[in-house]
Amino acid sequence: MKKYHSHRRSGLARLGITAIGAGLALTLAACSGVEDGSANAGVSEDNELLEKYDVAIPTTDLKMGLMPYGDHMSMVIAYENNWFEEAGIQVDDKRATFDLDQLQGLMINRTFDIATNYIPDQLRNAQGSPDVNFLGIVDITSGTGVLAAPDSNLKTIESELEAGASWDDAVATVMNQMVGKRFGMEDVGAHRGFIDTVMDEGGISFDDLGEFQTSKDPQLVLMARGDKLDFVLPQGGAIEAKLITEGWYPIIQQHDLIENLPAGSPEAISGVGNVGLSINEKFYEENPDAALRIAGVMFRTIDAVIEDVNSDTTDNVSLVAPVLSATTSVEITPEEVLSIYRDVGPFISFEDQADVWANEDSPLYYKTVYNLQIERAREAGVITDPDLAAEDLAGIAEEVYIEMSRLKSEYEELVKEAGDLTGEQKELAEIAAKHYENRNYLDAQRILSAALNS
Repeated sequence: MKKYHSHRRSGLARLGITAIGAGLALTLAACSGVEDGSANAGVSEDNELLEKYDVAIPTTDLKMGLMPYGDHMSMVIAYENNWFEEAGIQVDDKRATFDLDQLQGLMINRTFDIATNYIPDQLRNAQGSPDVNFLGIVDITSGTGVLAAPDSNLKTIESELEAGASWDDAVATVMNQMVGKRFGMEDVGAHRGFIDTVMDEGGISFDDLGEFQTSKDPQLVLMARGDKLDFVLPQGGAIEAKLITEGWYPIIQQHDLIENLPAGSPEAISGVGNVGLSINEKFYEENPDAALRIAGVMFRTIDAVIEDVNSDTTDNVSLVAPVLSATTSVEITPEEVLSIYRDVGPFISFEDQADVWANEDSPLYYKTVYNLQIERAREAGVITDPDLAAEDLAGIAEEVYIEMSRLKSEYEELVKEAGDLTGEQKELAEIAAKHYENRNYLDAQRILSAALNS
């Protein structure tokens, strides 16, 4: 089992760079190499002062790509707001996107150093991609669900439970509505785990269906719109949100399993997945401080999405709509993007991600979720490596989260001593506060340390 400790250094010895990239087109371009760079006074209006106190933020080039799905494309928000530049990041090609089947090759040969990814998909490819890990996640795909055709007036888990039915009776009633009907889905790992679970809970099997088809999302949409399907389970959140706006509605979703099955039970988490940023391990080893800044911009982007969700606005997510429309060839409105982030793959704040990375008793703790999925994949013959474990998928993300939490706590202790600062030391403290607000805990801690110790 791999361990990642290379960036655990202390105090003002830390220097680094980088942040997340975002993509805006359908083409893919190769980019130049990436290394931690020397400080560049042009990176930030603050850098002249920071250089004076030896805490300037260096500039780093980054090769990054996005997959054409709603939660993956959330990183466009960071790009459009120039959050990369604020953290000293230069994304070499802000138009780079790619398809899922290209990901592993692009990461292994370092066409990309960082790319959006889905942990269940990485699980299936982990044996062939030992140098790919996760830096962090943005959401949990708890909104994955079986959609029923418009105007079909079928019973849903929600309606049955509200009417007083037990879980067992409710899921049996809902799932038996699929018997003899036409069902289509995109057959990806976590979705297969979800559909297997809800069918088993409902007492039916694929043999009970009238017709079963697996296909890519664009074909599923055509079949759904052409009255070729009674039920559909798409992969992409944008497609799911689009179909919902056209009258399709969920009869059962992943969060229904999490909320109604025993906490931590294999059935409850078999279909859980997380979208986030995957990282080449060599890049991480070469650029440990850069990884912290990248994660900081990722969490800042999450905050922007959650702000829109909580206020029911599209001020931030509207930036994603035209890009997502171009990459999916389906017209997506800002309101539909908001639906993806609210209903299909709810975003998880830095604070709430403690349940994923630090709280071992949480049903969402990543080792609980993904060691189970690894074991099931091993039983199915998809994975043959007996030693593969959750850490090999997201051990870097765990370490980065814990390190960011430590830096955040250190800053919060230091700020208690900063009330009486004046002059340039006060200016440094104000710059540090800005980085803290932006989730850049590395630079917040080291800049405030410089202010207090100079």
